[in-house]
Amino acid sequence: ELINNFNCNGAEIDRVIKDDRIWDDSRRILRLPDGFRLIMGDVQGGANTPNMVKKVLKWREEKSSSCTELWDKLGANNNKFCDILQQIRNYNDSYPKEYEHTRLQLANMPFTQWSTIKNELSHLLVSLRECFCDIRACLRKMGELAQVGIEPPSQTLLCDKTMEQPGVLLAGVPGAGGNDAIFVLMLDSDASKKKDLLEMWQSQSLTENPSEQTHQQLACQLAVDLDFEALVIIEKEMCLDKLF
Repeated sequence: ELINNFNCNGAEIDRVIKDDRIWDDSRRILRLPDGFRLIMGDVQGGANTPNMVKKVLKWREEKSSSCTELWDKLGANNNKFCDILQQIRNYNDSYPKEYEHTRLQLANMPFTQWSTIKNELSHLLVSLRECFCDIRACLRKMGELAQVGIEPPSQTLLCDKTMEQPGVLLAGVPGAGGNDAIFVLMLDSDASKKKDLLEMWQSQSLTENPSEQTHQQLACQLAVDLDFEALVIIEKEMCLDKLF
């Protein structure tokens, strides 16, 4: 609505987006550390984001007393995730050689072996991943209580399998959730790791019973494959998509 009230030229839209006086949100700009790569995958399903968000907000309104704890926990974990990510970025800037050495070591290991590397960066990355797992758990619980498929079982299986791959820091369902996509943040090392990931997606059965596998559930890579310079995190108490 705000954008519709202005002339739709690039400069004006940029001003509307960046002018904090217009919004009741705050913006927090984060730079991803060097060597982090974001990959998006299409699960060839479907999700109606507006309807999903409406159902969650209706649940929150109707069950305000019982859902406040979960909502606050999700918000706290999102903020914690941003804080740890910033600490990793700071380490990257302060100790670039040590950072790159450890990053390449971890990029070639599954997460189960990361604890064998005993230094500050390894500790921070493990903490970031654990925080993200807590976020996923909150979203799954929210979906269960609101009867919305924020992270459906097939997506949980795919995300968990993805997070077992060497170099993968985290994997989750973007936006409001549903069956249509997956995102992955990995420690980039060489093209073979991404190739292994894509092959796993194409071969992975997305149900616990492989006989129930359907063509529509197969995952394939989308055009998004980026090494970001910056992320803009929009912080707002009522925002379902606060971070993801």
